Amino acid sequence: MKITCKTLNGITFTEEFEDINDFINAQLADQAAIDDNHKVISLEINGENIDFQGNVGELYYKLTAK
Repeated sequence: MKITCKTLNGITFTEEFEDINDFINAQLADQAAIDDNHKVISLEINGENIDFQGNVGELYYKLTAK
């Protein structure tokens, strides 16, 4: 899973996780891997580009709602 985000001050960066569960666990840590307010620019899961618009917090809730 690969997420490209933009911070509130305009910096763009990419984080990679082994899979969705790895992302969820990283967000649940005492210090979340990515701030919930960062805007998701692009999302790739299992090599497939996923159409998602929102921030990291919204992505987390979408992925845990399954």
